Amino acid sequence: MSSTSSAPTATSTNPGNADFKSLGCYKDGADKAVSPFLFRTTSDTMTVDTCLTYCKDKGTTYAGIEYRRECYCGNIIASDATANANGCTLTCMGKTTEYCGGSFQMNVYKLIKASSPSTTSKSSASSTAKSSSTLSTSTISLYQTTPSATGTPTSGFYSLGCYAEPSGPTPKPWAQILASDNMSPEACISAAQAKLTANPPVTYRVLGLEDEYGAGGG
Repeated sequence: MSSTSSAPTATSTNPGNADFKSLGCYKDGADKAVSPFLFRTTSDTMTVDTCLTYCKDKGTTYAGIEYRRECYCGNIIASDATANANGCTLTCMGKTTEYCGGSFQMNVYKLIKASSPSTTSKSSASSTAKSSSTLSTSTISLYQTTPSATGTPTSGFYSLGCYAEPSGPTPKPWAQILASDNMSPEACISAAQAKLTANPPVTYRVLGLEDEYGAGGG
């Protein structure tokens, strides 16, 4: 008696759906490839369809998926974003047979069919938002180089505490400088200080950490 086993399903780029088509992989420039992004959500069960549904419900032209679990919605592809066919190599946290960007690499999708969100679409997007971090509910830890009234600095940066981010379509006023599964204030500050010797050099006076993965500076 013999038995056969099916071959493992290969990982591929999701081509999109009836509403969005894939534009391929883009490398972030100074900020996200879809930038300024108007809406953002993260989820440990992220899939391409989850992100596309979310951005369709928000009414944006582009949807971008990065670092396995981050979804960005906006109406512009940043001018300094560059196509990078081999850059998106991380699988989606919610579906390992499809790609969801990479580190500073984004799978970008463009709206091809504008329509009013269905009741099912609204319900799905609402459920996704409740189970993930969104602009209306996320918080960010801030650090600055100016001495604070209290506290000991970490490598020259003083903690300003934790802040709730504003609700609604509010683009980030700074660029992401690090994405890591091992994020810490020290790692963020070290990445910011490394920019001082970049060409051209960049100086950050305020840093922010959120979602356990991302760090940005301004």
